[in-house]
Amino acid sequence: MARAAETFLPRLAGGGVIPAERVAVVVAHADDETIGLGGQLPRLPGIRIVHVTDSSPRNPVYAQRRGFATSAEYAAHRRRELESAMALAGVPGSALINLGIRDQDAPLHLAQIAHSLGKLFLDHGIAVVLTHAWEGGHPDHEATAFAVRAAATLLARHETAREPAVIEMPYYRAGETGWITQCFLPDPNHPELTIALDEAQRDLKARMYAAHGSQVDVLALFPIGVERFRRAPHYDFTAAPHEGELLYEREDWGLTRRSWRELVGCAQTELRGVRL
Repeated sequence: MARAAETFLPRLAGGGVIPAERVAVVVAHADDETIGLGGQLPRLPGIRIVHVTDSSPRNPVYAQRRGFATSAEYAAHRRRELESAMALAGVPGSALINLGIRDQDAPLHLAQIAHSLGKLFLDHGIAVVLTHAWEGGHPDHEATAFAVRAAATLLARHETAREPAVIEMPYYRAGETGWITQCFLPDPNHPELTIALDEAQRDLKARMYAAHGSQVDVLALFPIGVERFRRAPHYDFTAAPHEGELLYEREDWGLTRRSWRELVGCAQTELRGVRL
């Protein structure tokens, strides 16, 4: 697994096209793929992009704030935005996979998501997965980070499959005065790759941001010029990702340290001994 990550990251740093039929991006919401590696997507022909949620919370208030009558209408609009953004990067609609979990509900379905991802990785021979860093940010991001690692563990138990390399991308976490965006928690054992986007990549990413028009206020928090990657540590998901304040508790997003530990514990029990 480490060898796959160590091979992929230098190639990503080196420029040029990288055949990506065995590479998957697994993120929580439509637009997370653009934030994390929008500038690199044209370099990765054959890549698959998996969204864990439908990008529309169950509570219709969120849809109504964006000008949609129902959550279903909002979800459909987010899908159209995604397809438009991905078309700019040369990613076809056939490469976009959605697991259908409701936005903000992913922590409630950890074992289900892990099993679905494990089957997907097995069926497509996925060798490298790019996903969220575990950083105490959005509950769906945390759930996705856990589920990807759990899915990788399921493949490690398979008779013929190999455990995929997991590469993570930073999104956001709590800082002293606000949000810290696109900055990894320090880990000297896992050096990061920082890619400064050239002018063409920055222009493309700006147009991709614009395609996700309903999220313009959120995307404004994320600078376009740099993308960061590193091999994901083997986290203890039953602990907190860091000692400071967790953003999902500060923002009252329906998750606490205690409830997260309980949900992870239940998922780990459910997945114990499971084989694909």
